[in-house]
Amino acid sequence: MSRLGMTVPVANETMAGLGAVLDELAEAGYTDIWTSEVNATDAFAPLLVAAQRTPRLRLGTSIAGVFSRSPALLAMNALAVAELSDQPIYVGVGSSSQNMVEQWHGTAFDRPYQRVRDTVRVLRAAFAGERVTFHGDSFDIDGFRLGRIPPHPPRILVAALREGMLRLAGREGDGVVLNWLSPDDTARVVPLVLAGNPEADVAARLFVVTGPDRETARGLARRMVTAYLNTVVYADYQRWLGRGPALEAMWAAWQAGDRRGALAAVPDSVIDELFLIGSHAEIQAGVADYVRAGITIPVLSILGPDSGSILKLAMELGRPAAG
Repeated sequence: MSRLGMTVPVANETMAGLGAVLDELAEAGYTDIWTSEVNATDAFAPLLVAAQRTPRLRLGTSIAGVFSRSPALLAMNALAVAELSDQPIYVGVGSSSQNMVEQWHGTAFDRPYQRVRDTVRVLRAAFAGERVTFHGDSFDIDGFRLGRIPPHPPRILVAALREGMLRLAGREGDGVVLNWLSPDDTARVVPLVLAGNPEADVAARLFVVTGPDRETARGLARRMVTAYLNTVVYADYQRWLGRGPALEAMWAAWQAGDRRGALAAVPDSVIDELFLIGSHAEIQAGVADYVRAGITIPVLSILGPDSGSILKLAMELGRPAAG
């Protein structure tokens, strides 16, 4: 692997503690730092710290939501990071989920495909220094021009689950951001992106779970499965990938309000397909499986019982396994 990324924060460290962790990640051998946004820091703020602290590393958002900010603000956020980084940055954008957009941000989850597509088009023009007047299906913009052109043209990636977004990522974006899929799934979906752009970047967030033993790690993964895969967009995605029969019992229990039953209904087979669990060597071999399936930028995201074990594994995985 020529590249390996880590999602920050690694173990829920605050912005004040992020710099020291970034130093350790750079020393450990990581090439990329990527961020997400849920309900703590936004996707761009940690990258500002990373760009100043470790300017040689590649930086990306995975993802910045297109409903929680305007395209103009996205362009300005990206410019701030781009001006501090030695490398071209990756602006991963996506629609997020209906739950987060409507319940947390108070915004209608309206025509997500069109919103993402229109945002990509506006960002492309803005990063080129154009005066943007745009009348699309999801918004209108009249006369916006980014105050300065980024020193390195940012790469625009689209977070995609199913066929429409996957093809959009290759056709109009510079690549795709994937998650919640196995190596076999990866080999199926990547050609949909590359059909529109054979040189597309293929980034993927890969979920790693640590714990004192495999069953404890699987238990932590089950909680993440029930938290995410019961949302409509991810449930539909897993059905599309063919995992519906394995997850129907979990979905039924969740809909009935039986949270314990939902956890118990997640089969080991699903956990082992969607998560990397085991020894240092086993996890690194799993990452290599994703790379062989078409991932060009593997980005780890680690779940564990405590911050100490998460940080320890993060640093270990940046180095080759012994033997």
